[in-house]
Amino acid sequence: MIGQGHVLFAEPIVQSPTLGAAAIALVIVTYCYLGWNVAGYIAADIENPQKTLPRIMIGGTAFVAVIYLLLNVVYLSALSITELAQEPIVPVAEKVAAALWGPQSGRLVAAILCLSIAGAVSAMTWAGPRVYWAMARDGMISPWLAQVHPRTNVPARAIVFQSL
Repeated sequence: MIGQGHVLFAEPIVQSPTLGAAAIALVIVTYCYLGWNVAGYIAADIENPQKTLPRIMIGGTAFVAVIYLLLNVVYLSALSITELAQEPIVPVAEKVAAALWGPQSGRLVAAILCLSIAGAVSAMTWAGPRVYWAMARDGMISPWLAQVHPRTNVPARAIVFQSL
């Protein structure tokens, strides 16, 4: 099934965004900026960080930018801007999947997005304790958090602290 969108923005946006829609858009944009810096938190755990870290940062940023642009092409090919702007605004991927492959696919895409979000939370749970560990190692906070597990060498106390 071919979508009904307009990739070339031929159709003007008629409505002004509501305050709620603008707030939701700002939250979504904020999420786009979260997580890219986590590689710096775990630099001590990376082999050859001087060489690897720039590759991770530049490669990851380029990969996300390409995926973002490709998704927008799909969104705008499947639905018009007016259809994308209709309430509810947030589940754009779900709307597009439903338009392209039917309502069941919209639910499947929503489930995949939930799993993806859970994975991002998991990544922050893994990287965040390294910040506490480093601060404790440098004497900025309690040295209790600087202790690592004797067998695995991970900052177990900092992980428990992060979880709490």
